[in-house]
Amino acid sequence: MSFIWCCNSFQYYGMILGTSVMVGNRFVNFILGAVVELPSNLVTHFMLIRFGRRPTMILAYSLTGVLLVAANLIPEKYGSVDLVPLLTTLNTLGKFFSTAAFNSIFIHTTEIFPTNFRNRAFGIASTCARIGSMVAPLTLYASDDAKIPGLIFGGVGFLAALLVLPLPETKGVPMPQKISDVQTNPCYNCRHFC
Repeated sequence: MSFIWCCNSFQYYGMILGTSVMVGNRFVNFILGAVVELPSNLVTHFMLIRFGRRPTMILAYSLTGVLLVAANLIPEKYGSVDLVPLLTTLNTLGKFFSTAAFNSIFIHTTEIFPTNFRNRAFGIASTCARIGSMVAPLTLYASDDAKIPGLIFGGVGFLAALLVLPLPETKGVPMPQKISDVQTNPCYNCRHFC
């Protein structure tokens, strides 16, 4: 769970800080990245209620990865056609789903751990997230090619989606109060998918 938090924060803050190196107008990119947060929060709320925590996170991480990789593999021009608006749209949608993943992981983390360990687990995960957010700016300027950081952020989205797969679904499951609740509830058995 902590590594998922690290991936999430790395990707989320990398996209926020990377608006100046994305294709297109940096000011428009920044405004779109900020404006997309509110609809993402609303959509995530309904997705968590309707589909559950794990499917929402897998979808959000996967779509973030697909959108960011696509935005960085498509050229800015195709013949005489300017593709910058398409690339800006892909990056903005990637930010939308990155925000959705960030919102989802907060809920899932609080529901997956028992009460007597919840604060410690959340603190450890949050600390790991800060490591990801510290590495993100270094990744942005580690390469002369502006597309490499976007590909890395997209790849991290795929990695996070894979790491969510073995986690249990917590929608509709009573929150564990003690560690023994986790051990006796078959839904928290990570050897199978709930």
